[in-house]
Amino acid sequence: MPLKEAFKLALQSLWANKLRSILTLLGVIIGVASVIMVVTLTNGAKQFVTSKVNTYGAAVITISRMPQTFITIDEFIEYQKRKFVTYDDYRAVLSDCKSCVAVGAQRSNDTGKVVRGTQSTTDTQIRGWTWTMPSLSNLDIAVGRSFTDIEDTHSAHVAIVGSDIEDNVLGPGDPLGKRFTWTVCRSL
Repeated sequence: MPLKEAFKLALQSLWANKLRSILTLLGVIIGVASVIMVVTLTNGAKQFVTSKVNTYGAAVITISRMPQTFITIDEFIEYQKRKFVTYDDYRAVLSDCKSCVAVGAQRSNDTGKVVRGTQSTTDTQIRGWTWTMPSLSNLDIAVGRSFTDIEDTHSAHVAIVGSDIEDNVLGPGDPLGKRFTWTVCRSL
């Protein structure tokens, strides 16, 4: 059978079975689009995780009382017996570590309430950071600026707030210069 006749026969078959042809074409398009989407999402997730891990780096050392995860309850109980890492410990590392490029400290695991006028939030995570922590944590500040060494040294009343506080408490507009209060709820 010549190629021209085979092509003509194929077109006639497609035209005679329009619904089957359209559904087959639609299935192929959906299948190819799905494969492309999955590959794109996988590559994007891999690139995101790789960039976050690379910014944390192999040369970063974290000192904490307890690890992020536990395997057994016995491990948890054992870690509870460790001494707390204090601000004085941070100051000692800061002064004694001559090869450290940057040293930072944070206090977290506190939840509280943020209030401005009649607007407030509950169960907000509140962290205390030294001035180097935003850059060490690879924090991207969308509006405003980070705080400085001088503000840290003098315990200035400055804060870096998340978008939920900006939207729900501080209201529209630039959050710089707006005042609010917070209270920390500690469980015994």
